[in-house]
Amino acid sequence: MQAPEKWNTWAGLAAQKTVLLAVDTEFERTQTLTVQFAMRLGNRVRVQLYHSPDIPPPPSGCFGTPFTERFSTRVEVLRPKPISADLSPARVVTDLLGLPTAGFLSRYEGDARRPLTPWKAAPAARPDRLPRVNIVMVGHFLRADLLRAFGRNFYTTLLAPLDRPPAVALRDSRVLAFAGTGGAAERFTDPVVEYVNDGNLYELRLGTMDTNCVCGQTKLDDLGRSYVGVSKDGSVADADKARMKTLFCDPARTADVYRYAAQDAVITLLVAEGMAKQHACLYEHFKIPPGDIPPMQGTPGLRVANLVLHHARLTAAGSKSLGADGPAEPAGLNKLKQQARRGSAATLSDGRVSRYGQQTGDTHGGLLQSRTPYQFFHESEGQFRDLDLKSCYPAVIRPMVVYLGRPVVLEPGHATWTLKRAVEYLLKHADGEYAWFVKASGQIEGFENTLVQSTIDGLTNDNYRGRGRDRAARNANVTRMDKKGRDGLRGHVDDRKYTALFTDEVNAGVVTWATWLMIQALPQVARRQYEMLRAETIVFYPRKLAAGTGAEFDELVKKYRKAGHAVDWKQELDLHNMILHTVQDLDEKYVSLRYRVGELTNRLVDLREQSGKDTAEGLLYKTLANTVYGAFASPFLPTSNPVAGNVITSTARALAYAMTQALNAHLVITDGVLYRRDRVPADMYAARLRQSSDYPLLHAADGPFVRADDIPEDDADFTDWYVDHALQFFGVAGRPEYESLFRLHDMSHKKLPDGGSAFDGIFVDGSANYAKLVREEVGGWRVAEMKARGFGRPEKDELKKWLIHVYESDQFIAPPPVVQGGILLSLGDALTRAAHANASHGRRAIVPLGLKQLSFSTYKLIKPSAFVFRNARQRDRMFKDWQRLHQMTECGPELLARRRTFRGSLTDVAKALFELIRGGSERLNGLNIDKLWQPGCVGRLHADEVKKLRQKASSQFSISLVDATRVLPLTGLVVDRKSLASIKEAISRIHG
Repeated sequence: MQAPEKWNTWAGLAAQKTVLLAVDTEFERTQTLTVQFAMRLGNRVRVQLYHSPDIPPPPSGCFGTPFTERFSTRVEVLRPKPISADLSPARVVTDLLGLPTAGFLSRYEGDARRPLTPWKAAPAARPDRLPRVNIVMVGHFLRADLLRAFGRNFYTTLLAPLDRPPAVALRDSRVLAFAGTGGAAERFTDPVVEYVNDGNLYELRLGTMDTNCVCGQTKLDDLGRSYVGVSKDGSVADADKARMKTLFCDPARTADVYRYAAQDAVITLLVAEGMAKQHACLYEHFKIPPGDIPPMQGTPGLRVANLVLHHARLTAAGSKSLGADGPAEPAGLNKLKQQARRGSAATLSDGRVSRYGQQTGDTHGGLLQSRTPYQFFHESEGQFRDLDLKSCYPAVIRPMVVYLGRPVVLEPGHATWTLKRAVEYLLKHADGEYAWFVKASGQIEGFENTLVQSTIDGLTNDNYRGRGRDRAARNANVTRMDKKGRDGLRGHVDDRKYTALFTDEVNAGVVTWATWLMIQALPQVARRQYEMLRAETIVFYPRKLAAGTGAEFDELVKKYRKAGHAVDWKQELDLHNMILHTVQDLDEKYVSLRYRVGELTNRLVDLREQSGKDTAEGLLYKTLANTVYGAFASPFLPTSNPVAGNVITSTARALAYAMTQALNAHLVITDGVLYRRDRVPADMYAARLRQSSDYPLLHAADGPFVRADDIPEDDADFTDWYVDHALQFFGVAGRPEYESLFRLHDMSHKKLPDGGSAFDGIFVDGSANYAKLVREEVGGWRVAEMKARGFGRPEKDELKKWLIHVYESDQFIAPPPVVQGGILLSLGDALTRAAHANASHGRRAIVPLGLKQLSFSTYKLIKPSAFVFRNARQRDRMFKDWQRLHQMTECGPELLARRRTFRGSLTDVAKALFELIRGGSERLNGLNIDKLWQPGCVGRLHADEVKKLRQKASSQFSISLVDATRVLPLTGLVVDRKSLASIKEAISRIHG
């Protein structure tokens, strides 16, 4: 992949496929102190450092033998150079490889010369086809380095040239990158960023790769140990990074800091090379020929999508319809990709395919529910456990078949089908249990629904007519795949895949075979309610149109091709009855190919076990196995398949629901539950419901319970015990379909960070916020593990003691402490901050991409996520009141505890809210929340304090962005109002 020394010319570089250029920067606030690049040159790695004039150069002998011997390959550090405002990729490559001085042209200077300067070595070529040098810039967390790596002039002329629209923009996806602003093909290839003229004209294209994304978010230290056997030397601690300039200027530390900077670039390059080798080995494991191995993609999702397509290609041998040349040849990859797209989210979201538009292509997520909405603190010595479905999604996928092709979408409309009728029809005509899903709606009476989630703001038969404008806008926002076959939905903001539980209704809820089994396991009254739901969208692959081999696929295509039909529909208009009849052909476009994806997942899991959990290979195989689900659920990948995605997640939800109810859990999150071993029910579900109709919602404190000593501690024994227990609890013992469902997974109790799986207490204050507590020998509690969405580790450490005290004592006296955190700015946030600085001070500002902005927040104790609302209308209206309370006080309803009515008790406030919700109220006004933000009240004073802190931090941040440009910085993107508008417009063009 890298150029040996004999190719140290621009022509030699152009002959290479790609050249890796690793980058790392050291900075303090907005000032870049050093930039260091590493590139392989034959059998050695060369490092070029650039340093700010504000810090001293590295001392002599800084990079001697002790530094270079840390690496398994030879490392050569070149003479450091000062940072220049003209530093660019071509200049860096010239310095690293010692190339002769050449002319460097900006993107626009080179564009102007393209038609006039043909390449001398290829006179027959078209004048506009220049030789290209493909550079992939590799970093670890590129969000911090991409706009610091090169000089100010390079970024300005590339992204915001004077008096002309930019040809290159920033693309903010999982991996930050540059993108062309031309047609669709240019947007998804590495763009030309500058030209080199050494007598011939070369275009230099720049791609990006973030080692923090390839295998999922992982620390560079961990990757270095796994791939290279080297980690950072520890000469700079995390606490030192806020004062890097001081360290560089301290003679006692200068050498250490320079070595620290250089090693990051070297480790990043070596890790990237190791990942590339491992990528090739991965395909070899699946016996895919070297010539067919695709380039390594920058995210696990794209990597798995490519792997799925190549693996499916091997199983589709012999299909002429899919591009094979003969019966023994594998299917063509592009044809197979087109076949897969016919069943994608984009296809199902098309308003011509489904009347309900985008929501039909959505995949619903996991199950989240707190069963202790008004009791926060729980203790029982040694009795609490955190139980997981081991390898949740991979285990669901193992036996699965995925159907590549277009499913049938049946929407009965006002010719109502019940869910029961739909499932009976599917059991007869669908190809199997993995070949369908139903989106159903309706009321649930006499049973608290916590099984089937609803689509938030979902379209249903009941609201379809009243939301025509909203529906049209939503369908217009779904962009079809372009003619070049590029992957993804352009400009698509998926705001509808979020779901919620409602006890009294289901709106566009997903039902699959696993969901249906759990419905059939419920007592008759509950079962009947679900069976009578209205099946509004039925998506399935018919058995008669599903092929198991390429040869069968060809036969079915031939059989169902409608000879003589120019189009695939016909219409008749009956004006007498005011009816338009449309008949749609189910022709060869609906033929699907069975793909046994379980073979792929099984192999990945086996490879992980063979490699070891702590190795680089083990990390990769674990990540890829867990991402197979995402390859089908994501609408942005070429393997998008809502049928497969919904089958996977609904199976996990059904199993999580069974665990929650059978173990009397306190909390369920996707694939695991928190439960008490001494409160596992000993009776059946029907008996529980007779004892308390609220059992699906609330953890039960009343028995009978299984003796804790009778529950096995060993995970393998526990799995066997649990399956028998769940079968008895739901009254389905002896039925093989339930035995198979409950045995899909092994059970695994999560270990605490300090070892062991038992803990003595928990607090739960939302559907995903909790802490595991261990009783200390000297009294008091230690937080063994804490989850709090939106709060980092330092903020959680600051809150732990306060939260334990409040929850254990059940006394809320004053608002929570204001905690200081930091937000790493994304591209959109950074541009917004630069615009704010422009508007506030009327001057140029630096774009603070990847910088941390101070944030101030307070922890909300009583959250909406702790409660299951009765219906969507109630949830929407109460959310508005909750939001208003938050805006005015920076707190939640816990402020009510300070009133005499509640005597400081959080439990009493939360119980009053629970009863308000169960009573059907749609507002919080019954609790007089408007008095909580009157002038002079504690809530109002608290909010004023938080707002002042935020305003001060925001103002200081804006000033720092402007101050950074008083003496123009050497690196970074500096913008004024005009250039910022140009950059934003270019970004919107490539994303739209």
